[in-house]
Amino acid sequence: MPARQSYRTHTCGELRAEHVGERVTLAGWVHRRRDHGHLTFFDLRDRYGITQVVTNADDAPAAHAAGADARNEWVIQVEGTVRPRPKGTTNASLPTGEIELAVDRLTVLIAGLAGVAFLAMVVLGLRNDQDLDTIFISGVALAISAIPTGLPAVVTTDLRLNEPRYATLPNIMKAKKKPLDTVSPDDLGVDVGPHLTTLKVVEPEPRKAGVKVADVRELVDKLKNEAKVI
Repeated sequence: MPARQSYRTHTCGELRAEHVGERVTLAGWVHRRRDHGHLTFFDLRDRYGITQVVTNADDAPAAHAAGADARNEWVIQVEGTVRPRPKGTTNASLPTGEIELAVDRLTVLIAGLAGVAFLAMVVLGLRNDQDLDTIFISGVALAISAIPTGLPAVVTTDLRLNEPRYATLPNIMKAKKKPLDTVSPDDLGVDVGPHLTTLKVVEPEPRKAGVKVADVRELVDKLKNEAKVI
């Protein structure tokens, strides 16, 4: 049995019909999203399985609005009550297919930079009209996307591929403890000394002063016969 975590009470593969009526917290990746207007269905995935969770604009408008921008591979946390799926909508291919979670609280933990055509920079900052536990991630270049993200959140970007990359907090902590290898040009056999030799320096000829002409006819004559440029 997986250990309980502060960000969840159950895994996404754990809930069954006997959990109906219980209040639970799940966290995981958005595997699939289906928008039906006032109802939005998410297949929430972790390493243990998939659970269908539902936001309802009538019953929990704040949770429904919080998940409006969430797309595939976003990481979200949801709280709500386990209930049976409506008749005819059960999914026998899923161990959790008899139930769904009616969500009344949704928090985005990690947001993908969806719709950013080219990501030149990621800016994290607070907005005055938001609570202090919300940051905005902006891709700045050919497109700009501002995504509200609950803290803590980790978003990394590989600028070579212009694709978001996600990192787990445990792996980041391990990476911080790993010593850095220092490599010098000499270690690689690279000569970084100057390779250019100055042979001669020649000053350009002084520019002649301009000539004042009386009219356009004289100007054309000088350009044609003296300067020979026309």
